Amino acid sequence: LSSPQTNPGVDNFGIRISGTITPQLFDVYKFLISSDDASVMYLGTNNLQNSIVPTEIASQTGANVAYSAMPGTYSDQVMQAGVPRAFQVLMKEGGGGDYVRAAWVGGLNNNEVYNNNTLIDALQPIPAVYLSVYADPVGANVGIVTQPIAAVTTNEVFQLQLSLVATGAITGNVNPPIAYIWQRKRTADAGFLDMPDGNGAATFVSPRLQFPADNGARFRCLVGVPGKAVFSTETLVTVGQDAAAPVIVRTYGNAGYTNATIAFNEPIDIVQLSGLTITSTNGDPALTVSNPRVVNLTNLVVTTSLQTTNVRYTVTLSGVRDIASAPSTIAANTTTSFTSWIIGRGGVTAQRFLNLGTATGAGGLDVLRNSPKFPIPPSSTSRASRPASPGLWEPRRPSRWPRPAAPRCPAPASATSGRATA
Repeated sequence: LSSPQTNPGVDNFGIRISGTITPQLFDVYKFLISSDDASVMYLGTNNLQNSIVPTEIASQTGANVAYSAMPGTYSDQVMQAGVPRAFQVLMKEGGGGDYVRAAWVGGLNNNEVYNNNTLIDALQPIPAVYLSVYADPVGANVGIVTQPIAAVTTNEVFQLQLSLVATGAITGNVNPPIAYIWQRKRTADAGFLDMPDGNGAATFVSPRLQFPADNGARFRCLVGVPGKAVFSTETLVTVGQDAAAPVIVRTYGNAGYTNATIAFNEPIDIVQLSGLTITSTNGDPALTVSNPRVVNLTNLVVTTSLQTTNVRYTVTLSGVRDIASAPSTIAANTTTSFTSWIIGRGGVTAQRFLNLGTATGAGGLDVLRNSPKFPIPPSSTSRASRPASPGLWEPRRPSRWPRPAAPRCPAPASATSGRATA
């Protein structure tokens, strides 16, 4: 439910968004809304619009206000699995930009999330997989040009990626938005079930496959435009048991000289981690190691005492295992190595932390600083080089000036964030 304005010249109007929302789980839900300008959300008792109760389940009176600043206290909504409920969202725009988006929170952690501003403001809009629209079937058409692959053989803990190509049309619109709902039927299931992360895209990436639960499972996609929907062909998935131990694919330090990351080829478990040491190859004392943790499922990150710049270190460890149904463990006293970072002139590091909510100003900075993503791991990291011509970096040195000798670079006295993803 996010609709940014495309014509900045349109002001002083209202929008009504309506349809049905169908949860996949029986649960108690709270709804949140954010908009520019004011907005309100209502919920019906069944799938008909005339069942909507004129009692607000969420509202926002200001513009560009975060979910966490939504005024008032709203009642919990008990919703049944697979039972559609009609809803309406109203938004009134004055001038400038405009949008409206709604999110929901369900489950046993309902109040835990609802009472945590950082978690609330990071919520994404309600995905299309849960939404339906009223439509005239006359003139609606949808077809699948390229079907998903017929069969896939893989091992547990890996993810399945499927894709298709579809076209659609409705009366008055030869290129309408197409909805994609990916579904799975395990051998133990009575029928196909919507995937919670079947995110409305033509390409689908499954959760990590399980053995034996996903062995013999079938996947398909419901593709639709308002008024008509068709199913894709099915993909049969054969999932084997993972019998191989995790393999180290990369080891590296960070810009703060206080982290070491050991990246593996698959998700890992460090409950039995032992014998972790980091020694140098130049005779320096061994690094002190603390706070081992798993980041992004596959990376073992440890905090170290201050590393010396441009020194080769050897890491020794035992007990790391995968998350397979029958876990495999790396060999005892496995070794890997990395070279501590150096200071490279002519550039800076830029890191992006995505999906932090709509808060701005001082409140937005608090959201960034308090996010579990900060200081690591960033959503992405890039390094920008100094431009070839004089610019904002530094003035060009006249050619007649002598160039000073390159200084020796001691280890920095303070730490900054480094990349923590493989």
